[in-house]
Amino acid sequence: MTSTKASSAHHSGAAWKKTSLALAVMVAFCGGGALSASAAASVGSDRVAVARAVQLRNGDVVTGSLPTSQPMHVTVALKLRNRDALDAFVASMAKNRIGHVVTPPMGSAQIAANHLPTAQQAQAVADYLAGMGFRNVKIAPNRLLVTADGTAATAGNAFHTSFAQVRTHDGRMAFANIDEVRAPAALGGIVQSVLGMQNVHMAHTFARPVQRDAAHTLAITGHAPIEFPSIYGVGSSAAATSVAVGIITQGDMTQTLTDFQTFLGKNASLPQPFAPTVVAIDGACTPTSRHDKSCTSGVDEWDLDSQDIYAMSGGVSQLILYDIPQLTDDALTDGFNAAVTANVAKVINVSIGGCETDSLNDGAAATQDAIFEMGVAQGQTFSISTGDSGANECTTGTTPSWPAASQYVVAAAGTTLNASTTTWSSETVWSGSGGSPSKFEPQPTWQAGFVPAGVTTRDVADIAFDADPNSGSKVYVNSTTTTTQIGGTSLSAPLFAGTWARVLQQYPTIGFAAPVIYSLPAADFHDITSGNNGGETAGVGYDSASGRGSMIVAAVIADSVGLGNQSPVVSFSWVRTGQTIAFTDTSTDEGAGATHSWNFADGTTSTAANPTHSYAVAGTYFVKETVTNPGGASATKGYTVKPAPIQELKDGGFEAGSTAWTISPTTARTNDSSQAHAGSWYVALGGVTGEKTHHIQQGVTLPASAASATLSFYVDITTAETTTTAANDVLSVQVTDTSGNLLATLATYSNLDATDGYALKSLDMTPYVGQTVRVKFLATNNGSLPTTWAIDDVSVAVP
Repeated sequence: MTSTKASSAHHSGAAWKKTSLALAVMVAFCGGGALSASAAASVGSDRVAVARAVQLRNGDVVTGSLPTSQPMHVTVALKLRNRDALDAFVASMAKNRIGHVVTPPMGSAQIAANHLPTAQQAQAVADYLAGMGFRNVKIAPNRLLVTADGTAATAGNAFHTSFAQVRTHDGRMAFANIDEVRAPAALGGIVQSVLGMQNVHMAHTFARPVQRDAAHTLAITGHAPIEFPSIYGVGSSAAATSVAVGIITQGDMTQTLTDFQTFLGKNASLPQPFAPTVVAIDGACTPTSRHDKSCTSGVDEWDLDSQDIYAMSGGVSQLILYDIPQLTDDALTDGFNAAVTANVAKVINVSIGGCETDSLNDGAAATQDAIFEMGVAQGQTFSISTGDSGANECTTGTTPSWPAASQYVVAAAGTTLNASTTTWSSETVWSGSGGSPSKFEPQPTWQAGFVPAGVTTRDVADIAFDADPNSGSKVYVNSTTTTTQIGGTSLSAPLFAGTWARVLQQYPTIGFAAPVIYSLPAADFHDITSGNNGGETAGVGYDSASGRGSMIVAAVIADSVGLGNQSPVVSFSWVRTGQTIAFTDTSTDEGAGATHSWNFADGTTSTAANPTHSYAVAGTYFVKETVTNPGGASATKGYTVKPAPIQELKDGGFEAGSTAWTISPTTARTNDSSQAHAGSWYVALGGVTGEKTHHIQQGVTLPASAASATLSFYVDITTAETTTTAANDVLSVQVTDTSGNLLATLATYSNLDATDGYALKSLDMTPYVGQTVRVKFLATNNGSLPTTWAIDDVSVAVP
């Protein structure tokens, strides 16, 4: 397996805390479950902890040990590679501010090559799960997650933990790991977290139906979704008809799709026909999906999200419902990862959340942060509700909702909106709106200078929109004639998602929203200066309860001019092989989907990103590349290149069967395209027992005018030798004079250098410039077991 250095977890926090008193009692009462507590405690250095024991809340009651046959679906999350480099790239996106150089989004291919787990790492995890008895082991397309089905016994034995059955405060029957979740030490550098080991703490939706009380004046009324664009000042800004928006949903979407068509039929001014697309994650609500799910969860939530996003955006090109089977941390993680892997929706709405410390304890926060950060690097924005429990989403103190508290999302708080059907009048903080500093999440650079003095962590929220059910949205729910008025921060998040879709329509490569939000002038926001959420109070300027305030859409778009549409910085490199030159684009600030135009200065052109061009005549040419980003901004750069003949060995790929090479034995030249580096032929030296020598050689003249010379070739070394210390069989790469006298041995490769496939070797032949010499490969088998050197594509190149 390839060795890959993985970055450390971002949420290590303090040392793993001991279980609560309730769980300590439970251990004594239950005696273990899948793995006894005493056995789990005896695990030593061969295990690493990846999740804490579940902490119960008031009203959660242990009812006994969990049956070992209890079905479990686990999601093993792998660590990103080169995390420090990804962190640095995302931090550089803080420059996405007015008057600064824009950092364009990173392409999916670049993320895959540099940051996603390797195929070998993912396979190692999958093999471990299969070996421990899990079924349906699946590696996610981006290799970040490995999912599997098993039982409590399977999960307990695989991760050295114990389970108990719990009746939650809201009456659900659930299960919880009562010990730390421990992964094998051999996988410790790979595994970030293991999710699915508890379902006591689950996320929930934030939609709230209206329950009007006397405290609200008649001026505070609900609004049809189609009214919000005018209220929040979209002006003449274009509808987001070229932008795809995603929504994380859960349950059966049949009624939601029906209600959406009712809504669309009542609003002829919106683009029609249109239908959301449902992408089922983990089987969603099919009969074969995971255990303990509900397929009847909040239709009102998904109606609120879909109808308000479509109205606020003016009509998006796609509305993708990433539908998960339940609101557990593992299912949510699978949904987030699917949206980021697809990288189609540039805004993803999440009107869901729960206590952030619960997500920290079971490892979901660290894993979801990694997923959100990849989305940020790709230019995606997650719009997430701050919750409807005021400043405290947990049981004590002031603690925000997760995932709104992630530094890599935009957290939308809620207001009580006072407006006509078209015109904004005023807003105050809605008392139920979430918003308070995180207990552990680092503060992003774009919040510097905004958050209150003394706050050193990520502060929630970023912006605010209408959320009070009394001023909420009138959406169609299970009806073709009447609407239901719904609020909660489940409304504020989709209103922001629709707003940001309009910004993306104007500036397709503007990227992650948060740095832009903190760059805009105060005049682009309705500053919320009154009201509180039970822990945080609104004031002039930024505050935890309402962020920067609600957005004035047309002003935001006008003041974002230049962001995401600045000219690319064009550059390219090239490698010459005689009169053929391979060009590689190295431009920055291109953005995903940039186009390329090359002029090779010989009457020919190309639109490839990295073209290869052969010149008919050697000489000097001024080659120009023009790069145009998706926003239409372009730039051009040119360099002088000099294609010229080079002296090279004849028949370097052994394809022609010429007499250029002396080959002994002649049978060493082999015709097998499955084993050749390229083409069909190669030379296999060695591969025999006893003391035998094989060789190939060819003469070459290196011109005196050359500044240097390089011998290059591909070699695949396979051996039957078992020794790890003795070089029994040796390939010598030599330079001789024309009479065969040895001038130098450039390199040797023995049975100790066995490779996994072909490896490119490059050796310096500059000392022989101006001479006629022979290049010789001499293989000597001295051991009782054979070693074979497969050699292909040999060349001698001079500049």
